[in-house]
Amino acid sequence: MYCHSQVDGVRVPFTNAFALDAYRRAPERIHVVWGFAKDFGLSGFRTGFVVSKYGPVQRAMLGTAGIEEKKHPMPWFTPVDSLKQYVLGALLETTVNGTGSELYTDYAMRRYRELLSASFERVKDRLVARGIEFVHTEGDNPAQFFWLDLTAYLGKVPPNGPHGVTPLPFTENSGVNSEELKLFNYLASSPTEVTLLPGETMHSPAPGYFRLCFTAYQPEVVCEAIDRVADALAALGTAE
Repeated sequence: MYCHSQVDGVRVPFTNAFALDAYRRAPERIHVVWGFAKDFGLSGFRTGFVVSKYGPVQRAMLGTAGIEEKKHPMPWFTPVDSLKQYVLGALLETTVNGTGSELYTDYAMRRYRELLSASFERVKDRLVARGIEFVHTEGDNPAQFFWLDLTAYLGKVPPNGPHGVTPLPFTENSGVNSEELKLFNYLASSPTEVTLLPGETMHSPAPGYFRLCFTAYQPEVVCEAIDRVADALAALGTAE
């Protein structure tokens, strides 16, 4: 899902499954799944594909045999509507500047790594400058995210702070720590107005970690948001 979302200097570069010796020896045992959600920033489209030479997988996807009596293909349960088909078809067929033979997708993916790396470094520098802790080891690939460590601010939101300002993006949030939820609402409320995804919505084993998507906006906008978060956290740090 993140095959193109690689920053410069990663310790273990991405390797396509089709390039593995295992694929040459037993191609029917390698199944490749990819989607447009991450690399192309089309998460709402929920569109991707499966590449497999294994007969049972192909039959399940095509609905040609073994799927009870109705034999519905797997995509039948998550159909791609006509608008998405049109947009994705146009995206895949578009050439650079509308002319020539080079596909825009090929050009975009070449430029993507450069732009992603530049955004990552710029946002990382701003986090460091503003004293916001995050979890990252040099050489690891962050894709589009920073994992912020805000554990020091748990329990510091005033009792009369904002509650229920912004609904959490996922429904599996009933078990989110109350202090983490308070901090989420505090940062999402005015004047900070920054939504950081609580780590426990993604099954973080400990509260106080938040995910920052640094590709949601242009880096200058993300850096402005970091400044507002830093100011809000500093206010908590001086509160009794």
